Amino acid sequence: PQRVLIVGDAGRGKTTFARRLSSALGIEAHSTDDFYWKTKFTEKQDPQVSLKAIEMAYRNSSWIIEGTTTNLIKGGLEKADIIFLLEFRTILSQWWSILKRHLGRREERLRDLVVLLRHVFYTRYGIGYKRGAPTIRQLVHPYSAKLVTLSSYRDIDRCLESFEK
Repeated sequence: PQRVLIVGDAGRGKTTFARRLSSALGIEAHSTDDFYWKTKFTEKQDPQVSLKAIEMAYRNSSWIIEGTTTNLIKGGLEKADIIFLLEFRTILSQWWSILKRHLGRREERLRDLVVLLRHVFYTRYGIGYKRGAPTIRQLVHPYSAKLVTLSSYRDIDRCLESFEK
């Protein structure tokens, strides 16, 4: 595949997966965070600027883009040769993964962790400010012919091994 979209749960390993796949395929990887944030995790980019920038990336003949930002991944769904959906089986395993990641990052505050855990809960169950918003699974459903779902680190490793050979 020359155009790869990696989507899924927060804390699932999308960035690591994209980096390893980038190395195996020789295709540059990008995160939707690169387009969404003007200053990483502090200052948001103007939404129209973000959308235009990622649309330019989607016009390239090869790319790997990973992320969860709905309005930024929508444009890649149709254009992707393959879509990888990385999802946790339970919210507890997702929260555990996010907590471990948080403990390894010195720049994140406890408040950031609490906000992310709440966001994950709202996103997963479609409540709070996420009420009525489509889930990632709902967004990718029309593209099931090119969808590969990976639900464990073992699944991710096996998938990467098939590309790294």
